[in-house]
Amino acid sequence: MTAPLEQVQIDHTVIDLIVVDDRDRQPIGRPYLTLAIDVFTRCVLGMVVTLEAPSAPIYCSQR
Repeated sequence: MTAPLEQVQIDHTVIDLIVVDDRDRQPIGRPYLTLAIDVFTRCVLGMVVTLEAPSAPIYCSQR
């Protein structure tokens, strides 16, 4: 890689955390973290935290 934004890598992972409801303190689920990182500069270009599993339609709709 020789220039910024020539290659961007995107990765998803489940966060080691359980989200609970404000009112009744019942578990809602574990969130997913998605990061987009520039390979050349190693800068984080964007991130999303969501309770929905990673999929192309979800991330295309967030553009």
